[in-house]
Amino acid sequence: MSNLHLPTDRILDARHTVLCLVVDRSGSMASMMNQVHISINNYLDEQRRTNISDNLKTSVILITFDAMIETLWNGYNLDESRYVSAANVQPRDGTALYDAIAEGINRTVEFIQGLPKTPFKVVMFILTDGEENSSKQWSKNEIASQIKNLNRAPYNWEFYFAAANQDAIFSGLQLNIPYAQCITFAGQGGIQNAFGATGKAHTRMRRGQSKAYTNEEKTSAINSSEL
Repeated sequence: MSNLHLPTDRILDARHTVLCLVVDRSGSMASMMNQVHISINNYLDEQRRTNISDNLKTSVILITFDAMIETLWNGYNLDESRYVSAANVQPRDGTALYDAIAEGINRTVEFIQGLPKTPFKVVMFILTDGEENSSKQWSKNEIASQIKNLNRAPYNWEFYFAAANQDAIFSGLQLNIPYAQCITFAGQGGIQNAFGATGKAHTRMRRGQSKAYTNEEKTSAINSSEL
């Protein structure tokens, strides 16, 4: 992953966003399992609506992880009707967070390499509910270095980090994810609100507005009532 080989001299496709979701399905997600797939699908529906209203297009890469990492979608067109099932995110085992982020970066780079034009936006949204405990290939410092590189010119990727059972801002900053793009959530209502907040932030970003979570959005994710 250290040699990304991303083309930087191609024509820009101003309508195209590549979105990579990296979603935790470790055992600690069990208390929120009923809301994870619903929240992902609601979030993707909002991006579909933005595509339609603003004449945009989105390609989606979906990575799920526990101790095992799986690529469920590898650049599918969001305009197609495809949804995440409860079985896709059924909680299982440990938390290989760093290896999963690396897989998301690699899959995204490979997808972009195969495109005729460079996408206008590349976004990675990472959602986790536990501390790293199962990665075998990548360390926190290695992932933080890659994110720092991709977050600046000439690549300008956007990273968002949502976490429970920890301070998401602290954890995200350790990975070089900006403070304004980290959100802490609590419980089933919190995960729903975190995805809702992320959908709104991404829509604003795609429209050239603020890409940060608002204070109200952050508060709703941490102080939400259980469903």
